[in-house]
Amino acid sequence: GYVLNSQPQTVVVNAADTQTLTFTNPPKGALIVQKYDSITKEPLAGAQFKITTSSGELVPGNEGLTSSNGVYTTDAQGQIVLTKLTPDTYVVTEVKAPDNYKLDAVPQTVRVNEADTQTVSFYDEPLCTLTLLKRDANTKKPLANAEFSVKYSDGAEIGANNGRYTTGKDGTVIVSGLKPDATVIVTETKAPTGYIKEPSPKTIVVRSGAANSLTFDNEPSTTLIIRKFIEGTENEPLSGVAFRVVDGSGAAVGPDDGVYYTDRAGEIVLTGLEPGITVKAREIKTVDGYVLDGTPQDILIKAGEVQTLTFWNAKQGTLVIRKLDSITKKPISGAEFSVTYADGRFVDNANGHISSKWYLHHKPQRRDRHYGRDQHGGRDRGKSPGWVYPRPRQPDADRDRERRRYADACVLQHAHRWACRHQERRGNRRAYLRRTV
Repeated sequence: GYVLNSQPQTVVVNAADTQTLTFTNPPKGALIVQKYDSITKEPLAGAQFKITTSSGELVPGNEGLTSSNGVYTTDAQGQIVLTKLTPDTYVVTEVKAPDNYKLDAVPQTVRVNEADTQTVSFYDEPLCTLTLLKRDANTKKPLANAEFSVKYSDGAEIGANNGRYTTGKDGTVIVSGLKPDATVIVTETKAPTGYIKEPSPKTIVVRSGAANSLTFDNEPSTTLIIRKFIEGTENEPLSGVAFRVVDGSGAAVGPDDGVYYTDRAGEIVLTGLEPGITVKAREIKTVDGYVLDGTPQDILIKAGEVQTLTFWNAKQGTLVIRKLDSITKKPISGAEFSVTYADGRFVDNANGHISSKWYLHHKPQRRDRHYGRDQHGGRDRGKSPGWVYPRPRQPDADRDRERRRYADACVLQHAHRWACRHQERRGNRRAYLRRTV
């Protein structure tokens, strides 16, 4: 704790003589480093300093008993006390600031003499906080689950989550650890459900000791409901009908190229639409047994409103064609008909699932086991009148079309053979009667 006295002394000692030499050692000096909050002036613990001599040599404290690397940390009183320092010039540099404080990177130089105590003080600015608030633009109620991107003006992301922050139930999120006097840019990346995202970023210069905050107000988005009912009913819903929804530029609205299907309630509910745009909905596919309504409808989206578009589907009609003998009025099988609309378009049966030739064939019913007598005395097979359509099936591929064509050909061939056998029996009967007469 004392300074070495390196000054030599010379003395002459004679016989029977006593001489006295006196050496004085002054105490070594001390250095106190203090760390304070620049605003509140309160002491700060946890700051780290590197202390060297003017020649760059690391300074051990307490003659090497405290630290050997020259780095010291402030205690609860915000101090570092180094004693037993050899008189010299010392350089003190802050290497790590306390949590949530800005590092003071400017070093300080001090001269410590023997029996001398010197004090150097450092003041750190507290890092800033920024409060982001998300509200409903109309009611001013806080909104949760809004997402923001926070960056410095140089593009550096702030925070451990790549600069992403999400508001809580109170509509706020706090960004801490910001550099004082820095320019911060906040961009909303995702709006809460049912609201429109703020398109423009906001900029703020954060200050120490100030209440830094930014408020984002979101307009509520609108809801569009597309309804599908069966024509001629009291709003009976029709499910499974496909619509394509586009905006005014023709771009698809939503996923899957803007294609939606009505649910069991006959509805398609679209949320999050941006007010001011025009939305057009067009039916592109209906269900079996109903006529497609291909006329599109458009609507101008208004903020905060629930708007609707209503479409109606008429049921497809049924046509029964009967072929009769002009004299006996009995049904005749095997006749073919071409059926067209008034504009010349061919009519195919069962919503296009039957007959690729646009021809309908008369098909005999199942034969009855009870036989009567016709006007010539022959047995009458008892054909039931009317046209019979096969049960509708979904066309699978060309293979199914070929099967249907083959089935039609079989029906015609069967009818032809039946007619031939009937004529043969009638001829044999007449010949027999002539012989007996």
